[in-house]
Amino acid sequence: MTKATTNKFSIKKFLREKVLLKWTAIERIGNSKIAKQSYIWFFIIPMLAKLLENVPPEISFDLISMEPIPINLEFPFRWYVLFAVGLLFILANMIYMASCPHIVKEFRNYSQFNESGYPTLYLVEQGKLNKMDQNETEQLLKLYKDSQTDPRFVSFQKEAYLNKQKEYFDEVYIRANASLPWVRLLGTFVIYAAAVLILNLFLENILAVYEMAAK
Repeated sequence: MTKATTNKFSIKKFLREKVLLKWTAIERIGNSKIAKQSYIWFFIIPMLAKLLENVPPEISFDLISMEPIPINLEFPFRWYVLFAVGLLFILANMIYMASCPHIVKEFRNYSQFNESGYPTLYLVEQGKLNKMDQNETEQLLKLYKDSQTDPRFVSFQKEAYLNKQKEYFDEVYIRANASLPWVRLLGTFVIYAAAVLILNLFLENILAVYEMAAK
């Protein structure tokens, strides 16, 4: 393997593992406090725009012995940016809800699966969907069938079965969490775009405060 090939592989691996978001990360960011607040702006801004549709862009208040005070009612650019941020986070959640594997949406870890009452056959089905090794699947199925039919199935066998089930769940979960890379790429792009807009608003506010302080 040439040096160039090694470098190319390393870059691809870095992008796949460090830049491309897993399903759990897409869900966590989509339900973060910032995302939930942006949903409010997504609905409020169109309503305000509709209410102000027929209002002049600028009105003046006349006070006694004072110059008229102009008030600009036009939407500042940052309001539209907030609307766009809300739209992007909603889109990210839609991608997650439509494409995230069921096992990732339903459970966060093996303990939740074990307490849920879902059968081992569900786990096996998820393993098939995520291309688990056939030998691993057969071992789990054998232990499962023994636990259902063999009266000699005792505590140490049950412990071995539960350990195997946990190992199988963990591997299926890892695979499912990294599945559908092209769909996750779209979700990642949407979230990163929202982050860039939020950063832009943050920097704009800092610059505005600085300019006011410098006057």
